[in-house]
Amino acid sequence: MNYIYIILGLLIAFIGVYVNNTINNLEKDNEKLSTSLNIAINANESYKATIEQIQTDYIKGLEVLSDINNKKQKEVRYVTTIKEKIIHDNNSTCIDAINAIYARLHEQRSHHNASATP
Repeated sequence: MNYIYIILGLLIAFIGVYVNNTINNLEKDNEKLSTSLNIAINANESYKATIEQIQTDYIKGLEVLSDINNKKQKEVRYVTTIKEKIIHDNNSTCIDAINAIYARLHEQRSHHNASATP
C-alpha cells in the first residue's frame, strides 16, 4: 500500500513539475509576444507618420502642379492675344512680335524680382 502512495506522490510531483515548466514556457512566450507587439505598434505609428507626411507632400505637389498649369494657361492666353493682334494688324512685323515677347519676359522678371524681395 505504501508503494501506491509513493507512486501517487511521484506522479503528482511529475505533474507539478510539468505544469510548472509549461507555465514558465508560456510566460517566456508571453514576454516575447509582448515585445513583438510593442515593436509592431511602434512600427505602425512610424508608418502612419510617414504616410501622413507623404500625403502632405502629395497635396503640396498637386498644388504646385496646379499653379504651374495656371501659369502656363496664362502664358498661352497672353501669346494667343499677341498672335491675334499681330495677325489682325496688317502693319505688324516680326520685330513687333519679338518686342512683345521681350516686354512679357521683362514683365515676368520684374514680377519675379518683386516677389522674391522681402
